[in-house]
Amino acid sequence: CELLAVRADEPFELSDVWPLAEGLERYGLAGYAWGAAWTRPDGSLDAYRATTAFRDDARRDEVGRTETTAAIVHLRRPSRFSWLGMADTQPFLEGTGRFAFAHNGELARHRRFRDAYRAAGRIHGRADSEVGMRWMEDAWALARPADVLLAALHEAMGGVANLAVLEPGGPQPGGPLR
Repeated sequence: CELLAVRADEPFELSDVWPLAEGLERYGLAGYAWGAAWTRPDGSLDAYRATTAFRDDARRDEVGRTETTAAIVHLRRPSRFSWLGMADTQPFLEGTGRFAFAHNGELARHRRFRDAYRAAGRIHGRADSEVGMRWMEDAWALARPADVLLAALHEAMGGVANLAVLEPGGPQPGGPLR
């Protein structure tokens, strides 16, 4: 996968970063699905996900007209091709709007957590990314800064991974991207 995080003090259209996304998809390891999460003008979060390649998505231009000050763009190449589908497409938007989460790489110890999340009806896909998302949902209640929680997630699951969280809010020093 490829992961792009952007933030600006002044609003921009998502299409302003599409050339970067196109390059990441073309020259990177992506091209199987994509998604974006962003802050709305009121500070809340929104997201779009597609199971097509970024270059082939008919709604890409429509999504690109969205104005924001911070966003995560995730371009997908699954670790296993059986992990293709909407349930495994990122970024994930937490159900109450507390954050959006995306990851690339591999969370080596995700299986330790998967069974409990599945038994609770919280796992819908096959990828390690969704397990990381569920872990973040639980850890969010600790009210620690997002970067501390991301470090704790990496410690708990190990592996080689890049992790990103987008929090609600407008431009401010240090946020809303972690």
